[in-house]
Amino acid sequence: MRLPRIPSAAAALALAGALVAPPATALTAQHRLGHEVVPTFESLRLDLDAGKPGYSGTARIALKVATATDSIQLHAQDLELVKVTLRTGKKAVPVTWTTGEHGILTVRAAAPLAPGAATLEFEFTNDFDTRANGLYRLETGGHAYAFTQFESIAAREAFPCFDEPEFKIPWQLTLTVPRAHLAISNTPVARDTVLGIKRRITFEKTPPLPSYLLAIATGPLETVPIPGLGVPGRVVTVKGKTHLAGETVKTAPKLLAALEGYFGRKYPYRKLDLLAVPEFWAGAMENPGAITFREERLLLDPKQVTAGERRHLVTTMAHEMAHLWFGDLVTMEWWDDIWLNESFASWMGDKVSHEVYPEFDLAVEELRGTQRALLTDAQPSTHAIRQSFDAFDPYDRLFDELSYSKGQAVLGMLEQWLGPEMFRAGVRDYIAAHAWGNAVGADLWNALSKASWKDVSGVATSFLDQGGAPLITVTPQDGGRVELAQSRFANYGAQVAPVRWQVPVTLRYAAGDSFATVTTLLADSVQTVSFTSGATPRWIVPNADARGYFRWRVPAPMLSALAEGGPRLLTPRERADCINDIAAQLDAGLLHGDEALRLFALFGGDPEPEVVASLLDALEGVRRPLVGHEDEKAFAFYVRRTLGGALDRIGAARAEGEPGTVTELRARLTRWLAEYGRDPNVLSRAQTLAEGYLADPASVDASLASVALDLAAEHGDSTLFERLRQGFETAQVPAERQRYLEALGSFRDTALAARALAYALSGALRPQEVGTMLRAAGGNEEIHDLVFRWVTDNFDVIAGHMPPYARDFLVYVAGGCSVERLQKGRAFFGDEKRSTPGMAYTLTRVADWVSACVGLHDRESAAARRYLAELAGGR
Repeated sequence: MRLPRIPSAAAALALAGALVAPPATALTAQHRLGHEVVPTFESLRLDLDAGKPGYSGTARIALKVATATDSIQLHAQDLELVKVTLRTGKKAVPVTWTTGEHGILTVRAAAPLAPGAATLEFEFTNDFDTRANGLYRLETGGHAYAFTQFESIAAREAFPCFDEPEFKIPWQLTLTVPRAHLAISNTPVARDTVLGIKRRITFEKTPPLPSYLLAIATGPLETVPIPGLGVPGRVVTVKGKTHLAGETVKTAPKLLAALEGYFGRKYPYRKLDLLAVPEFWAGAMENPGAITFREERLLLDPKQVTAGERRHLVTTMAHEMAHLWFGDLVTMEWWDDIWLNESFASWMGDKVSHEVYPEFDLAVEELRGTQRALLTDAQPSTHAIRQSFDAFDPYDRLFDELSYSKGQAVLGMLEQWLGPEMFRAGVRDYIAAHAWGNAVGADLWNALSKASWKDVSGVATSFLDQGGAPLITVTPQDGGRVELAQSRFANYGAQVAPVRWQVPVTLRYAAGDSFATVTTLLADSVQTVSFTSGATPRWIVPNADARGYFRWRVPAPMLSALAEGGPRLLTPRERADCINDIAAQLDAGLLHGDEALRLFALFGGDPEPEVVASLLDALEGVRRPLVGHEDEKAFAFYVRRTLGGALDRIGAARAEGEPGTVTELRARLTRWLAEYGRDPNVLSRAQTLAEGYLADPASVDASLASVALDLAAEHGDSTLFERLRQGFETAQVPAERQRYLEALGSFRDTALAARALAYALSGALRPQEVGTMLRAAGGNEEIHDLVFRWVTDNFDVIAGHMPPYARDFLVYVAGGCSVERLQKGRAFFGDEKRSTPGMAYTLTRVADWVSACVGLHDRESAAARRYLAELAGGR
């Protein structure tokens, strides 16, 4: 926690008057600011030199006093307020002020203010943040830079403001920076005045924006123009990295044009800069006119770019650009609707990415996100997407797989139910009605209902306002009918409350020699559907094209027929969905371990790369609970038998012109066959590739470089450690730096693993890279306990590298499949000296995952062991 600083002597007299008892709070029941006094405009002037530890500024906020009051509440957290001035007209009004919990600043006037206009002026100083949060500084390549990341409530840590999304106002920024520095914000430059060794840059007034969408960047930045956007646009990098911007320059105009086509209106802002930031916790941030990205997402080596890097570039950029309409042009009124921003951007981003770059096969890839959300919804600790949210609650819990992937899946389900054109018409009406303002989820449902003449709200709210997901059980009946029954899906033994949904269900089924579909809205617990053929189908796909957000179950013979039929019966999305539902039924105790492994194996020869990728996800989910140390040899045979043919089919090396999905699958198959399949030939190839990459990165296909380095590190020695460390510290390409870092976290030798963890705090890593090291190291079961001890022994130091909202991530080191480690985690992270509300919630989630893993092991590992032993023995 950041402590308030001792005020300067110049401010002592003013502050002496400020240290009085605060007035009765004007906050709402949710600790939100009231509406007695609201902002209409803010002018912000900052003197920024990233080479110094701090900065100074002034803020002038135009106010509308709605009702007579003697107090004004806004936000200013950990700022040194040198002077506060309140004016009505030209008259200054004496004030006192206090700062309370969560940076709530109360300014009290000597006499009540009459309704009308007023202004608040602040002079303040502050230190730059150094953990990639708020207004922060960083040093790289011998130069200093300043950037911002204000979502959700970090703007108040940079300057006084009304730091809530409903206060959407115009802003005007003026930045004074060193003369050699470039300054960037949301709008184009209006005036640039040289003042000796400095320059003063005034930006054009913004359209209405909430404080969390303001953006600032300064330093010796370099730019590359992006032609074809329709507005001025640039890629912005730190010094010396513009040569890595080519892929972004080619991609941005195509995605922006596709989004303009969908929304039926032009990009709504005056310019568009895309900023590559070396230190950045989020993947990207949708600041209008100045979108910020993690450097490795935006800057790609043209000689060594991989299919995965290009896909991440496209989908991340499309997601952030979708926000420019849905989130920026129209902004949620309060954080309980942040899911609407993120869900829609995820859905829209994948939609336009698939339209512009169909070779990435995102129609199947997006199901991996849906699966993550469904796994969470099977746990007792799940929650409704749309939650009543208190301003004093931890904001990090709003940004999870439910807000992104579940919401995306629900929107996709609604689009299928309404039809794409009806859905788009409703979205366009919603944007038109709320442009430059705020909205709530109900506004979107009303627009969709009006466009489609269907009760969208009833369906949508049943998925958004309650946690969990439906299980649709399909039971064929005589006379060409089928019974659909809904219940709440949960992992075996989980205690969850019963819930009912309104579920659009589209069944696809065998109709003679062809296929047919029937759609129904399942609102009751049990419902009967009749097929037009009058005969009971041989097989039924309960979730046609996997567009519904639910689990499903059919009789065992039909499930086997679907799995065995593969591409003859099922679309690629349906096959991936079938794999996911087999895994879910195993988790729920509806399938045994041997049955699940047998069914999984049927998908190993699938011709669609993304279906095999879904199989790898499912196997990763069951490997730890079902495969003990004594089973590893038999499991290795299963892996080679199931996956070896897939690698043989696509080849060990990339072919010219092959789809990116094939290239990405090759890397994953290589890892699996070498690490878990114990295939000596695959492992030998990987070792050779690692040696080649360390000697000359350009000599090795970059798509295999990461897996080769990781596999080498798993069996590596101290000499390899030093080579990787040196590569990390000298890498000039962000993706290359990432490869070395992940490899450093992959050592299984305990001494080298400990050395890697110690290195994470030595100063060579950027703040967010500490998290990368932890993820890499925590993925190895052999050293999981070592990672846990390292985090708990060094908690204060590690947490000091992270912004407060990111610290909850550390709780995940208590996860895995160990009750003993969970108990230690509960004791450590539950201690009131370090526990936060966010940590308490995350610990509950981790406990659910551990319970599910241990329960599955106890329940099904014996059946899996028998199956694997029989399979290996019969070879």
